[in-house]
Amino acid sequence: MLDEINTNGIESSPDSYFSGITVTDTSLPHADYGTGTITVGGQTANVYTWKDRTSDAVVAVVTVPNVGALAFSGGTAPLSNLPTGTYTYVGTEVVSPRLNLSPVVGTFSMTADFTNKLASYSGVTANTTMVVNNMAINTSTGDFAGSNGTFTYNNNSQSATLYGSFSGDGATGVAGVYHTNDAAGTYAGGFIGHKQ
Repeated sequence: MLDEINTNGIESSPDSYFSGITVTDTSLPHADYGTGTITVGGQTANVYTWKDRTSDAVVAVVTVPNVGALAFSGGTAPLSNLPTGTYTYVGTEVVSPRLNLSPVVGTFSMTADFTNKLASYSGVTANTTMVVNNMAINTSTGDFAGSNGTFTYNNNSQSATLYGSFSGDGATGVAGVYHTNDAAGTYAGGFIGHKQ
């Protein structure tokens, strides 16, 4: 089962938890993809990371064969000097069924209106879309969330919840996770990006 957390506010990013990550793909529009392994308590886990090239944001998926998986995202730079006005963020989105880990990578665009404290997110992969509008931005923490999202897989839509945070001086980075709202939480995703 794939679970997700957003690690913004922690003083280190997901990629700093792992050593031996090898970048294997630099052809994605906004991020570099890397893989590696970790061993904890004698159990080996596979690690997959996507690191935004412009900001400090990282999304990672850790899988333990026949046990489960965990996806998380975050940025290393503390949030400071939250701007006013409206900005566009772009980046990488990673989506997977929770019980059958097979990540699909796509892109997202997000609008953040810091003056009115609202954000909207739109992500797309080859066979999924995720849209959440009118998420409240907490200007003290840089966090935002919305449970009014719509996740669509092969033209089948269901409600979804998204959690995210801005990071860096002037909110240069953004990262977050989301899941569908069905009882099983069938799909989960993570995203990382930067301010244009």
